[in-house]
Amino acid sequence: MCHSLSEKLSEKLSEEQQTFFRTLLPAASGNSELTPTWLDFGVGLAPSLVPDAFRSMRSRLIFPIYNADGRLTGFGARRIDNGQQPVTGTDAPKYINSPASALFDKSRTLYGVHRATEAIRRTGFAFVVEGYKDVLAMHAAGHSNTVGLCGTALTDGQAKILAGYTSTLHLLLDGDAPGRRAAEKIARERADRFTIRLSPIPTGEDPDELFRRLGKAGFRTYLRHLTATGCLCARRLLVYCLRYPANAPLLERMMDDDDMPFAESDYRDLLHFLALRPGESLSGCTPELQVLANLLRSLEDALFPPLPELPEEPALAPEAVLRSLLTEYYEEKVIAQARILRNRLHATSDAERPALLLRLHHHFRLLSDITRETERTPAVGERWF
Repeated sequence: MCHSLSEKLSEKLSEEQQTFFRTLLPAASGNSELTPTWLDFGVGLAPSLVPDAFRSMRSRLIFPIYNADGRLTGFGARRIDNGQQPVTGTDAPKYINSPASALFDKSRTLYGVHRATEAIRRTGFAFVVEGYKDVLAMHAAGHSNTVGLCGTALTDGQAKILAGYTSTLHLLLDGDAPGRRAAEKIARERADRFTIRLSPIPTGEDPDELFRRLGKAGFRTYLRHLTATGCLCARRLLVYCLRYPANAPLLERMMDDDDMPFAESDYRDLLHFLALRPGESLSGCTPELQVLANLLRSLEDALFPPLPELPEEPALAPEAVLRSLLTEYYEEKVIAQARILRNRLHATSDAERPALLLRLHHHFRLLSDITRETERTPAVGERWF
């Protein structure tokens, strides 16, 4: 009997929500590249006349919320601040959600999960952001493996849902101080269940703000470089050249002589641009390279260890500084390549093993030569393998 009553209550709530959903007016995002995704997710504007159960949401921007099965469970409602006194009152909260019910439980809700599960399984991980608009920006940019917390905490219920699809989370919470603290807290609390990566946006923006500023293509480029792994030392080299462009030609020549170019084509292109036009404005390069350069500049203080102490005139002794940075870069690259070769050795035939071992030996020998020239102790040696 109780089960039957619960089902009837859920059906009644579902009917009420569908009725409210049908009253919503199409809402423009204010960005032509975002609007199709907003419409696809059913974002709308609640009119002044709504069913009594939804009076608190009238004249607000409404984000329909679905569970993983695609069932409409509730709504998130955002106050519209347009310079005028909002209909809901000057002290009204910025966001309100549907009340807790047999259908809606915020602690077990992930915004966008109904559109994200397939992509999470395919990519092997989930991007986790804070708000509704951030989810929409990520999906608009093609990152459909994104869900929103609708807050800054990852609850037990939300973690249980995510664990059904992946064991790897990539936290992309707001880049301001509260967002960074929230991401670090989640990483500590959920380390026993998930492999977690943190990628705070160094400018302090959230994904929606970043998308609107850079546009879809720029946002995709920015996010690709922000979330890249294994390129810390390459970034340090480029930051050095952005600081002191006159040294870019020397760095490019040194890397060519050692046959150890950047693996990332955008990194190579940016260095080549700086080498050809040292000291010139980056306005002459492609938008993609401008996005990369601006990201690197913003990452310098937030994410990089301090650069080596430089003389007042770094151009007087650039080779020593660059050699030090290059050694770190080579060490990083050799370790990454050695790991790949080691994994391949476990799965390759006996006939192919000598060639792989020869390649590995070549990289270690190159590293040994470079570190000997700079009078440094190698970070890795053949004993590492």
